[in-house]
Amino acid sequence: MKLGTGRYAELLGRLLGQSGVLEVASDLSPEISPVLVLESDRPEWAFLSNQRLVSVFGGMAAVAAQTSIFRLINPAGSNVLATIQRGTLVPAATAQATLFVGGAVADLTTAGVPVFRDSRSGFVGGAALRASFDNNVAASGFGIERQNALGNAPIFFQCFPIILAPGSHVDITIDTVNVAGPVAVHWREREIGKYEQR
Repeated sequence: MKLGTGRYAELLGRLLGQSGVLEVASDLSPEISPVLVLESDRPEWAFLSNQRLVSVFGGMAAVAAQTSIFRLINPAGSNVLATIQRGTLVPAATAQATLFVGGAVADLTTAGVPVFRDSRSGFVGGAALRASFDNNVAASGFGIERQNALGNAPIFFQCFPIILAPGSHVDITIDTVNVAGPVAVHWREREIGKYEQR
């Protein structure tokens, strides 16, 4: 793969402190080019590539004869690509939960406020993705994982990471009625570059 193209050129420029330079690979000595490891889980790589670390927490209430649902939406016009890293649900009683992925849908009744885990971005609000939750509302999209919890054991969904492009969402539902369940979701989001547009 050519090093001086796409998001790798931008990341490399930031790593080397060369602002305003689009093609930095040609300025590197040939002997060091092959040893730069750009695909890494180290947090500073996420920082350098302009990703924001965001989390949200929602406390879904227990309502008699009603299920609960949590929804995280990447709005159609956000121009942001989000990578959901983890989703955790802690039902207050023995319950079944399902994770759905689908296209654009409406927000639910109660808003959840995303909080940045990145000091560049402030600490409350401002994230591109929107979170909401409600009771007795049908989930949307395709179910991709179902889990059962005994008592108040936490559910750690296994199918992450999930990539959310603009105009898509995930739903986490408590399928058992009258069960409360706080849910927390953690993700990274960054602007979609011009070289990544469809």
